[in-house]
Amino acid sequence: MLAAIQEIKMALNLSEFHYYRCSAHILNLVVGAAFNTNIIPKSVKKLRIFINTVRNSPKQMDKLKEYFQIEEIKFKAPLPDCTTWWNYTFYMIDQALEIKPLLANLKSNLKTLSDNWPTDEEWEILTELANLLAPFASITKVISASNYPTIGEIKLLFLGLKAHLNKFQDDNYILQEQLNEMNHVFNYYFNEINKALHIPAFFDPCYKNLSFGNMNQHEILQPIQRVMSNYEESNITLPSQTHTIQRTS
Repeated sequence: MLAAIQEIKMALNLSEFHYYRCSAHILNLVVGAAFNTNIIPKSVKKLRIFINTVRNSPKQMDKLKEYFQIEEIKFKAPLPDCTTWWNYTFYMIDQALEIKPLLANLKSNLKTLSDNWPTDEEWEILTELANLLAPFASITKVISASNYPTIGEIKLLFLGLKAHLNKFQDDNYILQEQLNEMNHVFNYYFNEINKALHIPAFFDPCYKNLSFGNMNQHEILQPIQRVMSNYEESNITLPSQTHTIQRTS
């Protein structure tokens, strides 16, 4: 896609050519930056093996259902992971945290389960990871399932993610390294597209000024007024074409 864009820009001899990256792919890159750090893969891998072992054993699933019945809780099956879709990893972790006390009853049944039950520290890592990724999963679902996604919506959602990541900034935060990597990737892509998002977001009737954070009215209107002035000065007109229709007998 990037190569095609460069070809179009050169073919049309354009000094500027704005394009929009896939927003869902940007989110995937940001989350991938966290998953590729040192402490995350081990914790996620152990939970994945534990969950897969339970799901692939009818006996263990039946025991898990019994524990739900004993506690008089509606049964919720542990969710599988898909390594190529990061949000499935989030759903696996989130569901496992919700039913963790019931899953814990299974860990002594098999050596594979006991060996891959996360430690207290790893559970803490998984808990914080789920809190960190929850908005990313929600926004991915919104922009992937929407019948009519808009640029203004993307700008607003990304501003929300930026505020969410800033909320976790703390030297004592257990996932500070992961947060730094996510911020680095997110800011790179957001800064790249934010200028291009400014005008379309302004003309989105759903959000208007909500998409511009703490910017004052002058800061919001100035880029729009500048583009409109350039458009008026260029006075672009398309050459008229005369089509001759020949009648045949």
